[in-house]
Amino acid sequence: MRSYQKNHLCILCDAPISDGSHYSGKKRCFNCYAKLCKNGSIPNAGQFKKGMIGTRTGTGMPKIALNCIYCQKEFSVRPCYKNHKYCSRKCYANSRFNPNRTDMDRWERKRFRNTVKQQVLLRDGYRCTMCGLSNNLQVDHIQPWSDYVELRFSMDNCRTLCQKCHYEITFGREMPSNITYWGQNSMKGELNA
Repeated sequence: MRSYQKNHLCILCDAPISDGSHYSGKKRCFNCYAKLCKNGSIPNAGQFKKGMIGTRTGTGMPKIALNCIYCQKEFSVRPCYKNHKYCSRKCYANSRFNPNRTDMDRWERKRFRNTVKQQVLLRDGYRCTMCGLSNNLQVDHIQPWSDYVELRFSMDNCRTLCQKCHYEITFGREMPSNITYWGQNSMKGELNA
């Protein structure tokens, strides 16, 4: 036995408990502890309540429930992942692919995001032009993207709106409270007031 190890005796069966320098006052050997856990004599020993996370990821940290924006399925995550929008990589990948779009349309949308979108946000001071909020910003086309191809990249046809105002303009009603994320070119969480 190494010099830094100490021998201690189990308080139930007098079996030696050997441990390294990290010994922190154990009173029972592994076998006795396991029997007590099975009997229920040690409450919550070796068990975790539903919705709790184990010792390696933060003992006693509750999980939070979120809804996937693609499949609407509820999923649980640790609080540090509260901004996750998808329940799986599959839902994320599926949400990015729209079979109704052509390669040309995908390329044009990417070009719009990389050029005009930033210019419009800068022009409007990174604030919604209707209510003045500066978070959850989106760039709206006044004349629709699909109907007016020639105006897609015109800055005069674009304006900065927050998510709620954009929803209200598009659908003519307030955004329902059960919708947490909406819009083609959102900047959710990137800018905060």
